[in-house]
Amino acid sequence: MESDCCHPAFLTLLPQIGVDSITDGSLFAIITGIVLIIFSALISGFEIAYFTLKISDIEEFKQSDSKIDQLILKYLKQPEWLLATILISKNFINVGIIILLAFIIEFQFDVIQNQVLKLAIEALSITFVLLFLGEILPKLYASRHSRSFSRIMAIPILVLHKLTYPLSYLLIKSTNTINLQMARKVN
Repeated sequence: MESDCCHPAFLTLLPQIGVDSITDGSLFAIITGIVLIIFSALISGFEIAYFTLKISDIEEFKQSDSKIDQLILKYLKQPEWLLATILISKNFINVGIIILLAFIIEFQFDVIQNQVLKLAIEALSITFVLLFLGEILPKLYASRHSRSFSRIMAIPILVLHKLTYPLSYLLIKSTNTINLQMARKVN
């Protein structure tokens, strides 16, 4: 029985897959993409680390004089702001990753003859990067190291909060308005 890699249909696709030489623009896109993937992973990790803190971790933070630990306690008191910051940041970063990966695949892979294959490569690559590298792996790690991961990311999340404040404010206010209207209809 023939193996799948030697199937005639598979062999006809191979000549269509070629990698062009890397241009300066592609190299910039690759480096920027890697940085965005790292940011995405760190934010995803913080999200799960924050929500898997144990009561003993929170008590330890309360007993601590560390400014980082006090910042984490502040996040615990303002979960809406934290979630808005994470949501907005992750969306911007993920859109950037998608655009960059589509650019890299478009210009680095010479698959023009078979657009279906090109689309499949783009979709699978983007899905793998976003889900596996940007979500699953960091969340697995952070769930096992929630206290230390929360401490590492406390300052970067504060910076993101300041950067996303106007959008976070709009998101929270609009959500609160909708919740109030829904509560009135129920009563």
